[in-house]
Amino acid sequence: MKRLVFAIVGWSALLLAAGCARDRAVVSGDLKVAVDEGMRLSVTTSLTDTPLVKEAAAFSGILIDGQMPAFSLVRTEKKAVSDVFGAGTAFVFYGESADKEGKLLEKLTLTSYERFPGTVVAQAAFTNATGAPLSVEGWTMDRFDVIGGEPEPAFWSFQGQSTEARADWIFPIPDTFYQKNFMGMNGSDYGGGTPITCLWRRDAGLAVGHLEPVPQRVSLPVEKKAGEKTAAVSVVKEFDAPVVLEDGASLETYTTFFHVFKGDCFGALRHYAQLLECVGVVMPESEPDAFEPAWCAWGYERLFTIDEIVGTLPKVKELGFKWATLDDGYQIAEGDWDLNTDRFPRGDADM
Repeated sequence: MKRLVFAIVGWSALLLAAGCARDRAVVSGDLKVAVDEGMRLSVTTSLTDTPLVKEAAAFSGILIDGQMPAFSLVRTEKKAVSDVFGAGTAFVFYGESADKEGKLLEKLTLTSYERFPGTVVAQAAFTNATGAPLSVEGWTMDRFDVIGGEPEPAFWSFQGQSTEARADWIFPIPDTFYQKNFMGMNGSDYGGGTPITCLWRRDAGLAVGHLEPVPQRVSLPVEKKAGEKTAAVSVVKEFDAPVVLEDGASLETYTTFFHVFKGDCFGALRHYAQLLECVGVVMPESEPDAFEPAWCAWGYERLFTIDEIVGTLPKVKELGFKWATLDDGYQIAEGDWDLNTDRFPRGDADM
């Protein structure tokens, strides 16, 4: 009888372990994600026979005193959900980081949706259970090391930061590369951007970004070190000053996502736009005239005169343009769009 009891207990433990492992496999279309006991993610995709992402990497983290604690998985949950993205399945992973001063807890939620195959929506919450306040400097989500392809270049990319350099947003990644992709102000009149980064090879690609309905001051850094076959991507929030996380208090990240795709970035960007529509960011339909070519007066730069503009209009019309644009210099200041009375002394009548 004792042997039978031991056998039943043993098989129950094996079945429980298998069930836990099965509940840790997040599947979304061609994308499969596994979470191990160290809260590390392994990502595979049936879009390619060659690994796209380096396995078993820390996906999320919180920065405290310049360090990101490691977490151990303690339990998981799997449940059906229905929200702004539609019907889906949420996988909730609970982890803890223990040291001599107490514990830091993490709740990582990865959700797949029927409407968005190949995509996982993510959010993390960190709770201070150490018994004392913590000084938090920021957090990181969607950390991946994307594996390059052959032949050179190993990657092409879309990186959506706006800076005074007016650099290309679509370009190949060289052997040594770093770009912060900060979505805040990068100059007196340059900043923001499109908070999504795409890296792709000839066979497949990966996109990461956030799904907040309003702009957020985050970075989406991309780094490729010399000689390495991978490029690192992530979504990073750096606080302007450390935030005090009291004992028992929690800090939540923004809602982020990662997506696998075929081809270049344009399909992934369209997919991203559809995700944004779910949170209320809906692009208006453009009128037909919006697609007409336009002549821009920036050739005369900020100190243009009315005579220069009016004098050019006959040639503009001759070339078939229906629109003329005063690009810059008509206003009194950046962000203040009242007319400059030195250039337009009669105000709206001159305009």
